[in-house]
Amino acid sequence: MQISQAQCWKTISNGGGFYVAIASDSTLWSWGNNLFTFDSISGASLLGIGNTHNITINTPTQISNTHDWAEVNCGLTFTIAKKTDGTLWSWGYNSMPGSNNTIFYGSLGTGNTSSTVPTLIMNDSTTWKTFSIHKEMATYSTHVLAIKNDGTLWGWGNGYNYVLGTGNTNIQITPLQIESDTNWAQVVTNSLYSAGLKTDGTLWGWGYNGWGTFGLPSTFLGDMGDGYQSIPIQINTNTHKKLAALNELLTVIKTDGTLWAAGNCSYLGGGCDIGNAFTYSNYFIQEPSGSTNFNDLIIDFFDDLI
Repeated sequence: MQISQAQCWKTISNGGGFYVAIASDSTLWSWGNNLFTFDSISGASLLGIGNTHNITINTPTQISNTHDWAEVNCGLTFTIAKKTDGTLWSWGYNSMPGSNNTIFYGSLGTGNTSSTVPTLIMNDSTTWKTFSIHKEMATYSTHVLAIKNDGTLWGWGNGYNYVLGTGNTNIQITPLQIESDTNWAQVVTNSLYSAGLKTDGTLWGWGYNGWGTFGLPSTFLGDMGDGYQSIPIQINTNTHKKLAALNELLTVIKTDGTLWAAGNCSYLGGGCDIGNAFTYSNYFIQEPSGSTNFNDLIIDFFDDLI
């Protein structure tokens, strides 16, 4: 479906019933539901339009007059966007309703419960290289991992399953630095685990390894036991250039262009070349065997690798 005949779009992201997009002129737009309702509890402004009216906007509406938006990613009830100057901005709802109570998860990273307009994360001169958001209704797991331009790794939101890598499962309402290394290059996350690449190409993982997603032996229990790893741990000695995280599968591209996967191979459709599509592998297997021309990994809305 063509959204607008008069506008070309650079990027688009969707959350729980709403969309946010950056136009070709670097302006920011949104449409869809302005409130998120679940268990009869309503959230705040999802569209970033400055109010909490219970409305649905069916056509793209400009949020900001500035022409400096570079990247956008929506969680279930919130959005984070990056400007061309490297600053991060958020709006939406910091909580998820559950058990008739509002659980404050801190996914906005501002310390506030909600925001109706784009609000600066870390009100200083902080600039960011990249960020990764997880959204999932089933576990209410809402958190963010981000890398600053100085190569440090930061996290905020729900620490469920040790996905923040802070050594605990606490909720973090503002960005918290994860260890002290300054050579992080890429980070991905979901409700079960997180993974990152450093500038030297090494691969690191933290969170839950129950499906063998770290590609480590089945005897690996993690520093918290039962497969839980609370801080980043190096996974292997290979060098990599790209990674993608599905809920039970970690995929990586090595620097030689080969694609490898570990965990639940049903996400690959044909399995891990070691059985049927529902095979679990606790070690990395090349997919497909012999190919050496992979450059990028993309996960679609349905959590499939494409």
